[in-house]
Amino acid sequence: MRVGLVPLLAVSLIAASAFGQGSQQPEVDVPRPASDATSAPTSAESMVAPPPALEPWKLHGYYRLTAAARLNPLGLFLGGTVLGRMRMYASDSAALKDNYIGFGPVLLLSPANMRVGAGLEVQPLSILQLSTSYELFAHFGSFEYLQSYPSPTYGTSDRDLRALKDARQNYAGIGGVFTLAALLQLKVGPIAVRSNLRAFYYTMRLRAGDRVWYDSILDVMSPNHGWVLTKDTDLLYVTNFGLAAGVRYTMTHSFFGAEHYEPGETPQPVLNSPTHRLGPFIAYTFFDRGERAAVNAPTLVLIVQWYMRHRYRAGQVSSAGLPQLALAFTFKGVI
Repeated sequence: MRVGLVPLLAVSLIAASAFGQGSQQPEVDVPRPASDATSAPTSAESMVAPPPALEPWKLHGYYRLTAAARLNPLGLFLGGTVLGRMRMYASDSAALKDNYIGFGPVLLLSPANMRVGAGLEVQPLSILQLSTSYELFAHFGSFEYLQSYPSPTYGTSDRDLRALKDARQNYAGIGGVFTLAALLQLKVGPIAVRSNLRAFYYTMRLRAGDRVWYDSILDVMSPNHGWVLTKDTDLLYVTNFGLAAGVRYTMTHSFFGAEHYEPGETPQPVLNSPTHRLGPFIAYTFFDRGERAAVNAPTLVLIVQWYMRHRYRAGQVSSAGLPQLALAFTFKGVI
């Protein structure tokens, strides 16, 4: 087995961030198996020579699409991006050859809200992707959302949200979210390590007197005109037949300033965050036909994470034995 750095696929969910780095969805990229000159092909398709790499600085269309469902908290998402993309330079090095720059629209849709905007992705190395996006963020007033509050000390448990909905305190609202993200991914032999860091800055039009709001996508109380940081860290074993399995750790932290509390209120910066989750990550890619394919890398992903720290879901209100479950299907291609 040849050992060294090899590229990881850019098959995205967030979603939840799938959808590209600008998304709040959890990152579910699946590493590409390492080349192994000593192994026999596992299928007739694997014996076909891959198509030639895309030429540098030649514009082509590229898309990613993802559908995802989540429990604890409940969520259903459909999203994607279409990019005008160009390879920046030619290289045969595994650590360099998957490079590109791309720009285009992004969309995330759920029964409760919608985000639409534009994103920029720059991948100077196979192991590093940087991105930024700005999206309009609209809540429809359906289900329990949008809910906003004068201070981060207010309750946002599932029970609290249902009670506010019954009192007709949820409302339709609009705002914006600016995202910065960095994805670092390494693979040695069958072992892959990946760290996906995303920072979100919100400018929401909230109800008069409110300073914070409940973000149902990240499942945290979020500051208006403030930052939320989330990080997914994966340790995976990658097979040569499409299966990747391992563990994912997720941290999410909201940054509240004195301006996010009511006058005279004592700040409680660790009341709501950081939150911590840990659990298995399993993904299966049905085929990988290379970067020129119109439909490529259809992947089914299952993530099961238990809450190690959460204001409500680590045993305080909900059972600590109840994990967050996320199931996603994603694919990509060249237009």
